[in-house]
Amino acid sequence: MAKKKIGEIFSSVPTRIPIPERLQQIADPKEKRDALEAHWLSYGYSDRFYVERIENGHFVMVRKQPVD
Repeated sequence: MAKKKIGEIFSSVPTRIPIPERLQQIADPKEKRDALEAHWLSYGYSDRFYVERIENGHFVMVRKQPVD
């Protein structure tokens, strides 16, 4: 029981991954969105995390909840 609660607490802690400056400088919104998505997918975390928001030059991601 306690182990499950601890897992729930840690799974909801946001994790930050920096976004390269070159991607932040893209002016065209569609091109920027596509570049950010490609960069995010290159990390290989999309199976376990989702991007909750982009803040201060970082992807802020949260662990996906396991499907029972």
